[in-house]
Amino acid sequence: MKFAKYLIILIIVLAAIVWFGVMDSFSPLVREDITHPIFTIGDASYQSALSEGKSIIKFGPVFWGLYPGGLAFKNCQRSHSLYAK
Repeated sequence: MKFAKYLIILIIVLAAIVWFGVMDSFSPLVREDITHPIFTIGDASYQSALSEGKSIIKFGPVFWGLYPGGLAFKNCQRSHSLYAK
């Protein structure tokens, strides 16, 4: 009986940890006040889409701060230095 009680408490605690980790991924991050641009590295198809005037959407943060959309940099020099190595 005591084991079942501890097991249920453990499951509840783990579920709460997972919920708080996943909760932010349900709403997208929208930059309302953009004062500084960010630079990302994308496909060659991005160049043709940009020249046509289309917007590029690169998906950002998901679980626990991971960024599956790609690397983001503060300036172009940092993004170029990644490929210069």
